[in-house]
Amino acid sequence: MTATSTSHPFPAPLVDDDTAARVALAAAGVSGDIAVSIGIRVFGGASRFVAAVHDQHDAIVPLTNASRSRIRTYATAAHVVRILERTAKRGLGILTPLHDSWPAQFGAMRGAAPLLLWVRGDEWALSAPSIAMAGAASPSQQERQTAIELATGLASRGWVLVSGTNKAIDSLVWRSAEAMKSQSITLSATGFAEQPSATRFGVQVSELPPGFEASIESQRRAKQLVAAIAGKVIIDESSASSTNLAMLHAATAMKRPVGLLPCTLGSRDVSLPPRTGPLRGATVITSIRDADHFH
Repeated sequence: MTATSTSHPFPAPLVDDDTAARVALAAAGVSGDIAVSIGIRVFGGASRFVAAVHDQHDAIVPLTNASRSRIRTYATAAHVVRILERTAKRGLGILTPLHDSWPAQFGAMRGAAPLLLWVRGDEWALSAPSIAMAGAASPSQQERQTAIELATGLASRGWVLVSGTNKAIDSLVWRSAEAMKSQSITLSATGFAEQPSATRFGVQVSELPPGFEASIESQRRAKQLVAAIAGKVIIDESSASSTNLAMLHAATAMKRPVGLLPCTLGSRDVSLPPRTGPLRGATVITSIRDADHFH
């Protein structure tokens, strides 16, 4: 496959120079670095930018010393080969902005958009109308029931459900989509450190190369990417001011509609956190219909 074929993700290890350079930059941990995005534009491509950094001809780009050092240390052919081998072994594809199925929603992130994604499943689901759902790390039984009720209801109305990959609400969201034979998007903060879970109807995505472990920064970044991919975001009241604050701030910055979910759907006596800061303008969700129609 050549660089002019943009219909589907490149199957590893059949990648062009630009994709290989993006893999190298991801290995260096600088995907989403605005200065890196500037460098790629200035030098006319990712491969030329990486070469310029290695040749110390990159002074025109406002890289931090830390980013510059990481690129020179980790953005190497040896790292790329190992990552592509893992990519092929785990049956993953590589999606870049050159592909037709690259999500246009990432335009809202501007220079902070990912350089590429590792994907498993139907990548076209990334461009479908979608809703992100997020909740507490340790939800109550009532919160679990509410999440399942809302997720299955939205799936039945044709929405693609977006979530992370933790063991709590995220797991309930994509399992609900699977049960409804509906598409879902799960975004991993671990770079598929473990073999991806099977999904029949959706796509699993990571900005990190396969085998890379989660960090505090990758977890924060994953929540931002969930907000970017989704057309709108629903966060439950118990996590709106803590666990999912990064997602909430990202959704607000990208002008995504935000819904705030009480513990019980249909409740008319809703006690929610004061809607200030990133919660200003959030819509209270009391039914599946509210979640379907709010904007």
